[in-house]
Amino acid sequence: MPKPGKSSASSGTRKKHAKRAATRGHEDDEELAEQLPSEPKGKKSKKADKKAPRPKVYIPPVKPAPPRRDPLELHGLASRLPADLVVVLRLLGKKDAVTKGKALDELQAGWIEKAKQEPQPDDEEAQSLIETLEMMLPVWFHHYPVVALHSSRRVRLAAAQLQASLWASPQLRPRIQFYMNETAGTLELEQFLGSWCMTTFDGD
Repeated sequence: MPKPGKSSASSGTRKKHAKRAATRGHEDDEELAEQLPSEPKGKKSKKADKKAPRPKVYIPPVKPAPPRRDPLELHGLASRLPADLVVVLRLLGKKDAVTKGKALDELQAGWIEKAKQEPQPDDEEAQSLIETLEMMLPVWFHHYPVVALHSSRRVRLAAAQLQASLWASPQLRPRIQFYMNETAGTLELEQFLGSWCMTTFDGD
């Protein structure tokens, strides 16, 4: 007769029952886990989105405005003006300050000074010079903002002297006023007048 409180089953049988009980408990845990409400997927995705680095977006730079063309080519003035004057005007577009200064001096001495005198009614050469300088005005308006505000003191002084000579000519002043009021574009006129006004505050 077995002792009270002790199973009569053999040790092998007891091991089988213990293994089956452990397996059943594990299955019960899995069923309970399946019955529990799972965490919504949206929360996990939001957390993942916060931690994930933002994708880099390429922002193209702003394209600079195209440079304005020289009126010598834009308006065909290179074929209408005297060849020696065209050479001088082309030198104004060079980057070298020495070249710009020489071009301004040559334009002042070789062309503008001759137009400052009052021409005689029968002086065809003087009248032709005035008409040539009037035709040159778009080129001068194109280059003046650059030479008037140039970093070189010599170039700035030469440009200011040449502009003063043009404005002082009794034949050229009304033609300059007509060009500013009737022919020059808005941007061209703003750049010209702005640089002209700024030269009045130049300490040199």
